[in-house]
Amino acid sequence: MTRWIYCPQCKLELDQSGKYPKCPSGHFIKYPNPVASAFVFISFHSKYLFLRRNYEPKFGSWNVPGGFVEYGESAEQALAREVKEETQLTIDISKLKYLGSFYQEYGDKNGTKNLGIAFCLELETRPEIVLNQEHSEYIWRTLEESPEIESTDISNALEFLKKINDINN
Repeated sequence: MTRWIYCPQCKLELDQSGKYPKCPSGHFIKYPNPVASAFVFISFHSKYLFLRRNYEPKFGSWNVPGGFVEYGESAEQALAREVKEETQLTIDISKLKYLGSFYQEYGDKNGTKNLGIAFCLELETRPEIVLNQEHSEYIWRTLEESPEIESTDISNALEFLKKINDINN
C-alpha cells in the first residue's frame, strides 16, 4: 500500500499521529477504503461454473468469473465486462441476483484491500465457454462438489451460498 506523506491540495506534511493520515489544515484525510470487485456464481441445472487461474496471485487456484470495478462502472456493468472477457458469455445483468459483499486482502499481506460484491446468475441454456488467457480450464460442479477456493471473498461467498441453498431445500 502507498503511504501518503503530503496533502494533495496544500502539500503540507500529513499528521500521522491519529487513526488516519490527515492534513493539518483540514484539506484531506486518507481513509484506507477498499477497492471494489464483482464476481458471479453462474449456474446451469444446479451446477456452478468454476475457473482455474492461469496467473498470480493464486496461480492454479479455482475461482469464479469476476474482477475489479473500473471507474464509471456499476458492479453489474463490471461483471458483464469481466464475464465476457473471461468466458465469452454475454450476460443479462437484469437477471443477476445480489448475494452479498465480502472483504479480503488481494495479493500478499500488504496487498489491496478489496470488497467483493457477489451475485448469482442462473442460465436457462448450457453455454459454450471460451476462456481467455487468465484461466487455464473450467469445470461445472454442484455446490457440494465445489473445488477449494483460495480467495477469501469468493470462499466466504460460496459458504454463504451453500447455507442459503441448504435453507431453501
